[in-house]
Amino acid sequence: MVRHIILLWLRNNSEKNIRDACDRLRLLTDEIDGLLWVEAEAGQNRSDQSCDICLNMVFDSWASLSAYRSHPESVLALEQIHAIRSKTVTADFAVREPVRNMPRLFGTFGPSFTHAHMIENLVDAGMTGMWLSLSHRSLTESTAWIEAFKAAAKRLTLKPELIIAPEDLSQISSIPEHLGATHVAVSLPAGKREQRAIRDSIGAGVQLLAIVRVLRDFETLPAILSASDGIVIMRDYVSRDILRHHLPMLQARAAQAANIREKPFIVASELLASMREKPVPSAAELSDIHQAVSQGASGLLLIRETAIGKFPKLAMETLRKAAKAAVGDAAAQPTFSLDITETSWR
Repeated sequence: MVRHIILLWLRNNSEKNIRDACDRLRLLTDEIDGLLWVEAEAGQNRSDQSCDICLNMVFDSWASLSAYRSHPESVLALEQIHAIRSKTVTADFAVREPVRNMPRLFGTFGPSFTHAHMIENLVDAGMTGMWLSLSHRSLTESTAWIEAFKAAAKRLTLKPELIIAPEDLSQISSIPEHLGATHVAVSLPAGKREQRAIRDSIGAGVQLLAIVRVLRDFETLPAILSASDGIVIMRDYVSRDILRHHLPMLQARAAQAANIREKPFIVASELLASMREKPVPSAAELSDIHQAVSQGASGLLLIRETAIGKFPKLAMETLRKAAKAAVGDAAAQPTFSLDITETSWR
């Protein structure tokens, strides 16, 4: 996709002239093939440096943008706007979208694992990593589970990923290297000294994931991303701190922040909540998984669905199929480019 932005200054920038011009520009949406979106709004900062109108257009390709310039409806709009404008600045650039790679699929150790073959079933269903929370079970109690997971992964020639989430920061240094932990996930403290201490306490080659779980974490995302190797968006915890209807917006912001900094992020919890009790997911849950993959999630984490759910294998199979469908055959994204000219708006 391509974004075409036009900043307009009018000779007579009365509210009526601005409003009429915006209304005329919005009519372009349904008239031009390949034009996906038109947004024409009046500038709110009324100063000499601020434009009177910002026109934001999204095309499906560079070819559509080129064709738009000579389209009869565009030419007519050009004539009308040129008659009243004093200056125009344009910017054309390819929209940077997250690359849709197949995310890593994580399950959570829990009471549903009464036998080692249950972990093998999850690996066969598509699971590539496991999450172990030390809030509910110690490392000693979990050793057999971890070994079963590593053996199942070896059988399928997979590189197993083990994320250990300690109950408190003092447990980090006691995680033995032979367990094969690939990540340690914690809620990072605000202080840089404390963050460095955490980094120094984890083993060599182990990545540090920051758990984003309360509103404060979202407000300090740049600092959290700088101090960690990636983030885990723990949505069930977030919903206790804020109204649930804000979650999609916060997840989108976190995904964008991680993508800009090229840091991986995992979307965790409530992906297939209904499958704790039922063998069939809801359409909304499948859409949720698709959205997470579209945002560029590097990993998807099932928690209660595999830890205490009635259908852990089926839930993992559903997660794999939904993620694979979301990835589809998406082509490589175009590289970012920007061209700004202060000539005509064409």
